Amino acid sequence: MVAHIRLQNFPQSYPADIQYSIGLKVVGGVLLPNNKYGAIIERVKKGSAADCEGRLLPGDEVLEWNGHSLQAKTREEVEDILALSGGGRTVELLVRRDTMQGRAVMHKDYDDYSRPGQLPMADNRLDRRRGEMGRGSRLQVKTWYDKSRFELVVTVLGAVNLPHRDNGQYRNPYAKLYLLPDRSERSKRRTKTLANTNHPRWNQSFVYSQIHKRDLRSRILEVTVWDYDRFGANEFLGEVTIDLAVSPLDEEAEWHYLSANQGRSSNYGDSRQGWLSDSPVSDYDEGYSLYRDNLVEGRRRRNHRSHS
Repeated sequence: MVAHIRLQNFPQSYPADIQYSIGLKVVGGVLLPNNKYGAIIERVKKGSAADCEGRLLPGDEVLEWNGHSLQAKTREEVEDILALSGGGRTVELLVRRDTMQGRAVMHKDYDDYSRPGQLPMADNRLDRRRGEMGRGSRLQVKTWYDKSRFELVVTVLGAVNLPHRDNGQYRNPYAKLYLLPDRSERSKRRTKTLANTNHPRWNQSFVYSQIHKRDLRSRILEVTVWDYDRFGANEFLGEVTIDLAVSPLDEEAEWHYLSANQGRSSNYGDSRQGWLSDSPVSDYDEGYSLYRDNLVEGRRRRNHRSHS
């Protein structure tokens, strides 16, 4: 899917860095799934022109920038093109969004997952004719390691563009986590189930305790997304695996494409978990903020007792 996007209405005193002004970061010299090199959007600032007007997403490929091709360019060449072609109050982009599901691309620094990720056409209106299957399902996750408490904290923020059911109905999605290679109940975590949505927002944090940082080198975080079916087997919608040996564990929100493992829903059908209202909840339902509030409150009480 290719779209021509025009961004304008910048502040009068815009900075020299035009990327900063419109709220995105473009990186060149990236090896794409077609084995060619190109430029992709690495970051999008929430509330910026790139977000609100362009509806751009991390991972989108930038084919042209103000009429200059960015295809088959090195990182340095792309930086030079962007630096030399800026300076105006309008930026025109030719952008391509990969519609293949299962592409191993990780998205970072984009926190607004309540809106479907569609590219605008030339007049910045959504192209609603393509449906959701073509846009690619994504999952947003945060990971953080607390050195003082030897805890790995995983926050499942949400997902976008889950496909409709075959009959056109919305999903009842939930996510399930395992800290591999352990597949026991001790390792299993599960979000609540949200009814009738293909863009769920869970924002739930899960804590894995008594884990040393060195042990994470051999651990893989597996997150699978399922559709709860009250009258039948729950349907597998996709999975993400995060290698904790290389994951930054720095609280940055990261977007991952859900990988569709063919046949998994039949071979590894998830056990039914009861009614929607009985769905288990996480350790903390409001993400990192509530988790850290609990830590601060706990420390405050301990300090108060020690001084009393």
